[in-house]
Amino acid sequence: MVVLLMLHQIHGGAASIIHFNYTKFPEISYEDLNFDGDVFHENMVLQLTRYRKDSAGRVTYNKPLQLWDKNTGRIADFTTHFTFAIDSPDPNHRGDGVTFFLAHPNFSLPVPPDGSGIGLVGRKQVADNPNYTRDRPFVAVEFDTFPNEDDPPYDHVGVDVNAMWTPYTTEWYGVKDGRKVGVEIAYNSSSYQLNVVFDGYKDGNEIKQRYSHGINLREVLPDKVQFGLSSATGLLWENHTLCSWSFDSN
Repeated sequence: MVVLLMLHQIHGGAASIIHFNYTKFPEISYEDLNFDGDVFHENMVLQLTRYRKDSAGRVTYNKPLQLWDKNTGRIADFTTHFTFAIDSPDPNHRGDGVTFFLAHPNFSLPVPPDGSGIGLVGRKQVADNPNYTRDRPFVAVEFDTFPNEDDPPYDHVGVDVNAMWTPYTTEWYGVKDGRKVGVEIAYNSSSYQLNVVFDGYKDGNEIKQRYSHGINLREVLPDKVQFGLSSATGLLWENHTLCSWSFDSN
């Protein structure tokens, strides 16, 4: 078993450079990653949620990303790759999915867990503080497996901006039998394009799906952000397994 890890962070006049690559997750101490909520190790992978309802978890890098520079306005380009698997005991009754997100540094895991928020934000947080996401903005790419109110009636990939409901979605031909899903998310600061390439399975065949969304991250997020992956279950549940994760910024 080989685990590849390369990590450095360089601060300059522009955005910071971060690079790491985890091909597996052995049960060791991770100085550069934070595990929040119900995340746990299992057989060289990370389970983002427990095998039950009302569970939530996050894996984040333990230092903020300098997303954009206040002096120059320059925004960082970044690319992240990860593989995950979803295994549902009952394919007809499952939820809720996985996200990759960038957020305000003070963006804590929802308490109590809320499946509809996929580990990002809960309805109680918003009910208690209607300005919660205005004060703690986030942008996320969601792989949503449960059609909550206002969601499309199918599994979908979408871009969330300060809310868990989004009109920016595309159908995802995902699977719930434990097969791995590969994802690449890349942000181009010149074109303001957030590009997502991800695996789907249609008619028994693996396919590459693509989705792009235009967004100026400087107008939405603070100059320094936390980033990582999140997941949650609600009244229904499924297993959310993170198999690998890499990240590069410049």
